[in-house]
Amino acid sequence: MPGPVRERVPAMKKRTGIDPFTKQERTFAAKPVAVQIKTRALKKLKDEAL
Repeated sequence: MPGPVRERVPAMKKRTGIDPFTKQERTFAAKPVAVQIKTRALKKLKDEAL
């Protein structure tokens, strides 16, 4: 299927984990649902680029 494709990235809850920089435990903030757009190039576009 050519053209842009929209994917929903699920929300992340607030969580605790190890900070990779300080190596100390900390709370990471929650993130809302995001929409990711992926495109697939058409054959015509590929041919025009070459």
